[in-house]
Amino acid sequence: RLLTEEEWRSLGVQQSRGWTHYEIHRPEPHVLLFRRPLGTDPTTGKAPDVPDIVLTVAVKKHHQDGSAHTSCTSISGREVASVHANQTTSVKDYLSQLADQLHARENQVTTVLACGKLLSDFPKSKPLLEILQFPDIEQ
Repeated sequence: RLLTEEEWRSLGVQQSRGWTHYEIHRPEPHVLLFRRPLGTDPTTGKAPDVPDIVLTVAVKKHHQDGSAHTSCTSISGREVASVHANQTTSVKDYLSQLADQLHARENQVTTVLACGKLLSDFPKSKPLLEILQFPDIEQ
């Protein structure tokens, strides 16, 4: 059976926090195999926040009033969300609406523009449609 952290530490194993005993090496049962996510804080053992959902955002349809429907597609190309944005919809508001539609927390969703830039790299107050119209603009 796999050992808990308390158990392997009581055997004298000393290493930074965040490691888990994940496999028993049958040919040599005295060898303990450990793993942890890359980027784990060694003092707290806290793993980095890794997005569960990565989506590409693009304008699906422009409307005469200046608003637009955006399409959010997965890496497979399947549309997983469609959010309406008007000229004043900020990046912050858009990301909040998107997370609500996906039933996810905002930090679980990463949005990428077709040009490869992350939407989160733009100022949160910037109008979304300005960015989608000219994604190569400087922040």
